[in-house]
Amino acid sequence: MDVVEPGDIPVSGRQHAGFMDGLAALSAAWWGWHDDLGLTTMAQRVRFFAPDNIAGELQRERVPAPLSAAAAGWPTLSRRAPALWRIATLVHEDPGVVTARMHQTPTTFLHGDWKMGNLGSHRDGRTILLDWAYPGAGPACWDLCWYLALNRARLPESKQDSIDRFRRALERRAVVTDGWWQEQLDLCTIGIMATFGWEKALGDDAELSWWEHRVVAAAGRHGIRAARAR
Repeated sequence: MDVVEPGDIPVSGRQHAGFMDGLAALSAAWWGWHDDLGLTTMAQRVRFFAPDNIAGELQRERVPAPLSAAAAGWPTLSRRAPALWRIATLVHEDPGVVTARMHQTPTTFLHGDWKMGNLGSHRDGRTILLDWAYPGAGPACWDLCWYLALNRARLPESKQDSIDRFRRALERRAVVTDGWWQEQLDLCTIGIMATFGWEKALGDDAELSWWEHRVVAAAGRHGIRAARAR
């Protein structure tokens, strides 16, 4: 088996397509599954890096690097993309504004951490998934958006092309996407930015702008409004 090498070089188009197909296969196999085991909830996912959630960890003698980055990134987000910051803050304070609606769309089994460091490809084409720390039930678009957010430098095609590719892979497996797709994608896009908005704030303008445009538009479509003063 071959795991993805560390670094920022894009993976091959073939391997990326395999990952999208593998995610669709996993999602379709568990389509309609609901968690009765007490695994990771969607509310916990959108609050992984919420300022109040990481505050205690920041007092440790050795703070994990992602938490230090998050502590620096949230204030940066409030300056660089205030609309995005307000929406993220709203979700941190009341996860139900997105998670309750997510649960009204189809659910499946989530791996929870589709980043390149956890992925690989068997020689027969199957996808390798490592690090099962955050399994649970939720919308398939969550793992998709997580993949897009954390692997942006390594994608061999645009995020929109990847989204379309994943949808087609679901449909090839007889998952009907009409009627719920855009809503679920919107809500997961908002939720992912409540999780990783800090990371985008520490990155380049083009990446931050892509997510800001998507999240603000999605929030508008679903009537999610945050107060301007925080």
